[in-house]
Amino acid sequence: MLSGVRRHWTYRPAVAFVASTVGTVVGDHGTILRTPDGGSSWIRQDSGSDLPLSGVSFVDGEHGTAVGSNLTNTSGVLRAIAFASQSTVVAVGANGALRTTDGGATWQTVSFERLCGVSFLNENIGGVVGFPNLILRTEDSGGTWAHQSSLTNDLQAVWMIDANDGLGGSARHPLCSHERRNELGSRARPFLL
Repeated sequence: MLSGVRRHWTYRPAVAFVASTVGTVVGDHGTILRTPDGGSSWIRQDSGSDLPLSGVSFVDGEHGTAVGSNLTNTSGVLRAIAFASQSTVVAVGANGALRTTDGGATWQTVSFERLCGVSFLNENIGGVVGFPNLILRTEDSGGTWAHQSSLTNDLQAVWMIDANDGLGGSARHPLCSHERRNELGSRARPFLL
C-alpha cells in the first residue's frame, strides 16, 4: 500500500501495462504511479502537473505519454492516447482526435467528434470510440477514420483484439465486473471494427 494515495478518484484513472508485472496508473492531481511487481508496490513519479490525467500509453517499456485536462494547447480534455508506432500517436477527447507522426513535435486534428477511447493493434490498424454510438476504424495509422456500426451507445474505452475485432467498455458496461466473472467479465461488449 502506498501512503498518501487517494483511495477514491474524482476522475476515472487510466492504466497501462507494458508487461505482466510492469504497469502505470494515472489520475487525479497529476498522479502517476508505477508498479514493477504487479501491484505489490507502487512508486510515485512526478508528472509536473497537478491537473487530472485521464489516459496513458507506452511505446515501449520505458517511454510513455499521459494526457488529461488542458495539458496541451487543445481546447478540451484529452481522455485517451495510444501509440501506433514510435513516432505516430493518436490522442482523443471531447473535441476530437489529434495525431502526430513525428513523435509529438507537431499535431494535426483528424476528427472533430466527441471521442473517449483509442487503441492500436499494430502500426496501421486501430479503433476509437465515442459519443453518441460512435465507433471508428483506421487502417492507415489514424490518418483517416471510417465509421463502423454500433450496437451500444456509451462506449468509453476500446481495446483491439485482432484486425477485425475490438472490445469496448463503459461505466455502465464494464469490461470486467468487480467480481471478475469469466476472463473478460460478464458485461464485455465485443464488436466488429
